[in-house]
Amino acid sequence: MNLAYRDVRHNLFRFLLTCFGLSLLLGVVLAMIGIYRGIVVDALTVARSHGVDLWVVEAGSRGPFAEASRIPGDTREGIARLAESLVDRARRQIGMFTSILLLVSAVIIALIIYTMTMEKLRQIAMLKLIGAPDRTIVGMIVQQALALGLTGFTFGALLIANIKDYFPRRVVLEPDNVLALGSVVVLVCLIASALGVRAALKADPATALGS
Repeated sequence: MNLAYRDVRHNLFRFLLTCFGLSLLLGVVLAMIGIYRGIVVDALTVARSHGVDLWVVEAGSRGPFAEASRIPGDTREGIARLAESLVDRARRQIGMFTSILLLVSAVIIALIIYTMTMEKLRQIAMLKLIGAPDRTIVGMIVQQALALGLTGFTFGALLIANIKDYFPRRVVLEPDNVLALGSVVVLVCLIASALGVRAALKADPATALGS
């Protein structure tokens, strides 16, 4: 008896609704990463086509192609350090927002798994009463968490892949970024399932005999 499959089947609408919400959330994460990659690619394309590493213009000017700029010669080292700082700042910002969204995803998965676990505590108690090992119960909880996370991630990735061309900014989705995020989602699901696993393992087998 697979309680994970049984619970999904009998609560299909709630499962799909949760997956849809997670897909939007994880889709935003992928979009943010893709936009950042797009900005980097566009900047490098412009710079490399002219054989330069960085465009620096005078404050108040209309850019390197519209008019000339006067830059003091003693700012070269400062500009080189600034270029590295801008890339690092952008990376930190993307990382911060990604971490926040993944934390929200973990909370959502944890609450849903905990709710589903509490709803079937009597069935879990029955399994413990007939001698089912703890690893079987833990496996069912983890399977449900992974199903939620990976289904949401798959839908989110497909959504962004199909609508990325309509974004006002260029979105570049690289396979290694998608795979890395998928691995993080798996880790988040495993951590988020801990709350449900704890409740399941504390279930008293005697409750299976109650009214």
